[in-house]
Amino acid sequence: MKTIKLMGIMLFLSSSLLFSGDDIFVESKKIIVGHLTKKMEFTDTFKNCVEKSETREIVKSCQLTYKESMKTLRAETKEKQIVLNKQ
Repeated sequence: MKTIKLMGIMLFLSSSLLFSGDDIFVESKKIIVGHLTKKMEFTDTFKNCVEKSETREIVKSCQLTYKESMKTLRAETKEKQIVLNKQ
């Protein structure tokens, strides 16, 4: 399910690129790749945190940290895309 959601987001972000100039296309690709790289880093950190946790409270703390980091990442990426689309 998450893979389908991720593919949908990537398709949405890349669909606007098909009709734009080469410079905007290259910049948008950088934004998408950067977003995916950070997302993988956050997911790996979350996985390691859960694997090392010994109590339910620590797992909840890992979940909250992951959720907040992803929320921040989505907001940053969305802002970058908005600025790029205004060009």
